[in-house]
Amino acid sequence: MFGSNQSRGFTLLEIVLVVLILGILALAVAPVIGRTVGGVGIKTEALRLAEDIRYTQHAAFSEGQNFRLALDTSTGSYRVYPVGHTGDVRKEAEMGDSVAGISSSDLPTDEDMTYITYLPTGAPSQAGSITLSNDSGGSISVIIALGTGRVRVQ
Repeated sequence: MFGSNQSRGFTLLEIVLVVLILGILALAVAPVIGRTVGGVGIKTEALRLAEDIRYTQHAAFSEGQNFRLALDTSTGSYRVYPVGHTGDVRKEAEMGDSVAGISSSDLPTDEDMTYITYLPTGAPSQAGSITLSNDSGGSISVIIALGTGRVRVQ
């Protein structure tokens, strides 16, 4: 009973093998986690941009005048102001580091600037989309519908 020589611990070799296997698994999972985190970053930025586009629509409707969101696609910064009063900036924001590229489709542009204008009725002057992309190849679009001005992220 007391003379048993059974060991109840792990050998150094067993511990090293377990650590080695965990290290290999971590290396295999790391790229997947990186893509997921990057996708969350641009989705957050797209949702924030969509909310600020809705703010532009609300300002136009509530104040009874045209409002514009001007987006600088080269820097990722944008501002909201009443049309004809560029000095009266109501909101300014800048895209985060997770956004590597910005492109627009069917919206008025002037060099690096893209414009979204809402009329006093709350309708946009033109429908279109803005696409944000990240370094790992992911992208997400903010779409503005004609007529209703509905803004959605997809």
